Amino acid sequence: MFESMRAYSCKCMVLNKILVGVLVVVGVTVSAAEATIYAPPSGDEAEWLFDPSKVVSISLNLSQASLDALAASDLDVREYVAATFSMDAETPTGMKTFGPWEIQAKIKGMWGSFRLLPAKSAFKLKFPNGSRINGLKKLTLNNMVQDPSKVHETVSYRLFREMGVPAPRTGYAELSINGEPYGLYLNVETLDDVMLSNWYGDDNTTHLYEGSYFGWYNNEFDPFDAGYEVDEGDDDNRSDLINLLELNESDSTTWFNNVKAKLDMQNVTRMWAVERYSGHWDGYSYSANNYYLHSDINGRFTMLPWGLDQTWGSWFEPSSPQGGTLFTKCMNVRPCRSRYVAALEQVRDAVLEMDLGTYARDLYASLRNYIVTDPKKEHSIEDADWWATYSADQIVSAGDRVSAWLAVEPIKPEINLSESQDTLQVTWTPLKYSSYPFEAPPDPVSKFTVFWRRVGSSIWRRRDIIDPSATTMALTAVRGGVEYEVKVAPMSGPREWSNSDVKVFTMGLPSQVLSLASSTLGSATSLRWQAPADLRGVAIGDVTYRIEMRRLSSIRWTPVFSGLIKIRSSGWYEKRVLLPRTDSAYEFRIRAEIVYGEGPWRTVRQ
Repeated sequence: MFESMRAYSCKCMVLNKILVGVLVVVGVTVSAAEATIYAPPSGDEAEWLFDPSKVVSISLNLSQASLDALAASDLDVREYVAATFSMDAETPTGMKTFGPWEIQAKIKGMWGSFRLLPAKSAFKLKFPNGSRINGLKKLTLNNMVQDPSKVHETVSYRLFREMGVPAPRTGYAELSINGEPYGLYLNVETLDDVMLSNWYGDDNTTHLYEGSYFGWYNNEFDPFDAGYEVDEGDDDNRSDLINLLELNESDSTTWFNNVKAKLDMQNVTRMWAVERYSGHWDGYSYSANNYYLHSDINGRFTMLPWGLDQTWGSWFEPSSPQGGTLFTKCMNVRPCRSRYVAALEQVRDAVLEMDLGTYARDLYASLRNYIVTDPKKEHSIEDADWWATYSADQIVSAGDRVSAWLAVEPIKPEINLSESQDTLQVTWTPLKYSSYPFEAPPDPVSKFTVFWRRVGSSIWRRRDIIDPSATTMALTAVRGGVEYEVKVAPMSGPREWSNSDVKVFTMGLPSQVLSLASSTLGSATSLRWQAPADLRGVAIGDVTYRIEMRRLSSIRWTPVFSGLIKIRSSGWYEKRVLLPRTDSAYEFRIRAEIVYGEGPWRTVRQ
């Protein structure tokens, strides 16, 4: 079982290198200014503590005064109290006891998970200097009372991390308070300066804002609203957040270009894609809740997820226009929506590659005995078994739902490139799009823009086609022997839709040779052909020919002659080829080559 989990981890690391290194996905080009590569931390001293295959034992001792203070906690007021902490754990160097240490503890949780003692309270533990586990300043112990399977958070956070979204690691712990067992808890990595330095580097955090319930109880556009709680950074100077919120109020014609200057679009679209894929209805993209905003020293923001205990249920809505305004605006601005669609497709493929459903089943099997013996659990073991199976099934079936939704999303145009009389002919498929989830397309296409540039150039040239039904145009400002990159972008006003993949084409290649024929006599075959009709202005004496052959039963072509053939005369050319075996049938191919490159092959059978 744990072998399966370790194999899964290896797959994840490989997959992450693939995902976070790709900046051109599904026809969407993501500039370096839009995206930063984030890699999950590994090799830090506390890594062993966040191993879901191991369960540590934590003991808290609380005085009566501390118990009384905790009993006064509510949703608005939670004070730290004195506690004595000790932990027994299997470390990389063997079993070890940490403590006893004098620390501080407070109850955590919101409406669904908030519990007072003697129920199964969740805790935040704060450690003083000199009494820390491998440099950790805090531990966060979630009670998982809303997740009978106890796997939702671990599985979901893993998926976020593997998509390059900074997210906590997790482990498990059994907790006792004053000698009384409280059962299984999730040890989720605390979002503090220690965790942030692992992802963003040392001294690269200006603020970490905890966001909650905008659009329901708070004003998302007020940087000093209670919905923005400063966890790291200066509570009074929120100029970075003020700047982002002002940009977020831009109208739809300028919103994307304005916001992407201060918001990592690759990060947030992947964040929202994982939220929607995992059914995280209580996250930013649906409820504007359970998320963090991190700003670096340049005032650039990323999002981090939180509160994933109710993922992998039946809820699935990939793009409903509800939730935080960054998400709802993204869904109605095509360049942003295209990035989100690409991210959702990546998440679907990542889940399959990671075999995440199997991982969830194996993880639950490793935890089941701890759930059985948990004296504070709020669900029966039968409920836990049912939810574990259901959640693992949802992890897999969500991919089918995403595929069905993608099938009715706007389809990017497919383009083809060809030459015609010294012009580069660009053709593309008619644009198709679905009205889902809108009654009518929010931004109907008004024109197409064809972009092209020489390979190696940083500057795109462009030409507008003011016809939403157009499917072709000819580029005349091109030169022979030059490689060009071309893409087509449907436009709605100044905004891009789902632009095509970038295609590369070399101008000035010769056409096919003419009239290739063969005749065989004994052990030799004579090949006859004429020069191509179009040599791109190259003198006929400067054209060379390459001839290859193969047996009909073979897939490998071999050169007939050691080098290229150069024939300086015009008219018919003929070359005699000796056959290796007279009892086999052969086919031959020939192409013309000039200074600009090679023409297409022409093939003939014996």
